[in-house]
Amino acid sequence: MAMYMEALLTEFEPRVHQLSMDIDNILDRLILLNHEDVIVVIAFSPYSNRMIDVAEIAHKNGIPVILITDELSNPISQYAKIIMKVDTSIKHFTVISLVTLIEAIVVEYGSRLAPQSGDNVETLADLLKEKSYLTGVDLNLNSKKFKG
Repeated sequence: MAMYMEALLTEFEPRVHQLSMDIDNILDRLILLNHEDVIVVIAFSPYSNRMIDVAEIAHKNGIPVILITDELSNPISQYAKIIMKVDTSIKHFTVISLVTLIEAIVVEYGSRLAPQSGDNVETLADLLKEKSYLTGVDLNLNSKKFKG
């Protein structure tokens, strides 16, 4: 889910980096951050001690922590500036509620903080059309869905 969130957010902000695939170097990357950065931790039970440490270190260094979790009792909660709780099923694990939250965050971020995003989509669509990377797709760039 971190990779999915990164892929969506980098459309608006190229400085977004997810660290879940870089777990061996996560502390190295963490010490390079400052108070202008933010860490989003997605943590569902059972909780990782390493992620608890990451949140604690970030908090001590003045880096805001946003926690997306299944339980408010998550030990990372004590370090989080913002906590977003998503419901989970007791019968089986599903990511539907998490995907919905990520989509909502990205849409809100894109509409508030990246008004040029509509222009970026149009530029990308123009390039894809020019290079014939897409076929059988109507890239009507004058439609309202591409306008910010």
